[in-house]
Amino acid sequence: MVINSFLYLLLFSGISIGFCALGFVIAYFFQSHEIAYEFFNAWVFDFNGIMVGGIGYGLMWYIIKDGKKLLAMLNNIFDVNQMKNLNIVYYAHKSTSIKLRLLFGIPITLIGGLVLWLSGYPLEGFSKYYLAACSISIYFVGSTILLFFIYVILIFRTLEENQNNNIMSKPVSSLEYETLNNFLTITASIGILGIYIGFRGTLSANLDIFAESEIMRKLFVFPIFLFLPVTLVYSFYPRFILKKFFDLEIIQQLRKLENIKISSLNDEILHKDKLAIENIASQIKEKLIAERKLFPIINYKDSPSLLLVILIILQFIIQYDKRIHEYFNIF
Repeated sequence: MVINSFLYLLLFSGISIGFCALGFVIAYFFQSHEIAYEFFNAWVFDFNGIMVGGIGYGLMWYIIKDGKKLLAMLNNIFDVNQMKNLNIVYYAHKSTSIKLRLLFGIPITLIGGLVLWLSGYPLEGFSKYYLAACSISIYFVGSTILLFFIYVILIFRTLEENQNNNIMSKPVSSLEYETLNNFLTITASIGILGIYIGFRGTLSANLDIFAESEIMRKLFVFPIFLFLPVTLVYSFYPRFILKKFFDLEIIQQLRKLENIKISSLNDEILHKDKLAIENIASQIKEKLIAERKLFPIINYKDSPSLLLVILIILQFIIQYDKRIHEYFNIF
């Protein structure tokens, strides 16, 4: 399933190129050659249309298609009846609900689209409206991804609150753990990359009022404040809870091993071997308990997300800190 994410990114990057080519051809024959080339330059270079479209729509499609299957894996790990009682099944369904995506996405798209439109799109006529419609649609894509992230966080928050209620129906296999963990890592990393590329594309676009209006300039950070905090929580919290359940299941198995009566073991096992088994089980349990207490929230799998967040922060600092901005203007 992991490879699917990259295939979707490539697929929708190709589709974005196709939409760009369509707009170019229409502008070329029905407007003018100059406008067609300006449209091409705006789509590819100013708005980063190919990358934004590929990452945004690719991640959304990956979440809608494969996200459902991966969340369904929770039914194999946790008791289905308890999951229904705890609304986890409800949350999983709502995370990709078409109706809820519309209710959630339309207001966000209208707000984001209004900010972009009032900033003044380049070009004129068909090219202007075509470019505006395609770029504003990214807000709906982002809202769909944001909705999924929110409900996944709610699912794992509910699991954490009920971790002591014996809600696991079977042990968590290493394969299931790695599959879910990789899915969460990849979607979070691509999500943060999409926020960065989309925000940078907005700044690099030739919007008429952007350089003149301080208010519109400040409103351009709307996607950062809306999407980034939830994405950061999504990148760490669900995997942290998943790790807790994985360790908890191992500890429970070790406790069962400790509770085995010596008399129930084979008489051929020497007494010192029986003591050694008990000692090993005790040591492993103590190490796992210590690991759970000291488990780092951040590990090597978070490197892509952290790098992108650092880039976003640096871009903000360079953009808005006058001293630093003046320094970099020297180069």
